[in-house]
Amino acid sequence: MQAGTVTAVGTNSVSIKTTGAAKTYAVDANSDIDKNGEAKLSDLKVGDAVHFAVRPGSSTIAVLHAGDEAKNRPAFGAGGPCPGGGRHHGPGDGDGPPPGAGQPSSAPTSGA
Repeated sequence: MQAGTVTAVGTNSVSIKTTGAAKTYAVDANSDIDKNGEAKLSDLKVGDAVHFAVRPGSSTIAVLHAGDEAKNRPAFGAGGPCPGGGRHHGPGDGDGPPPGAGQPSSAPTSGA
């Protein structure tokens, strides 16, 4: 993500100054705008410090975060942060053995 400062807010665009001159980026219905939580483009103000990313091959904002970054993180369901420090602990989530590992074998065993 890039860092910058908002220099102008339009109805479907935002201008952001990074290390060089300010550049204007398009904002559409698929742009994710967060400012201390979910927000609208109109919630942004000139002077807001932002972190943002554009869609590849375009100048359209994919994601733009301003304000308290902790409030911009998605909640886990309706109840708040994800339990387990952000790890879901489900099959295929990459934080444990693959599904079925460590399970008892269903192969027949020989008797004595």
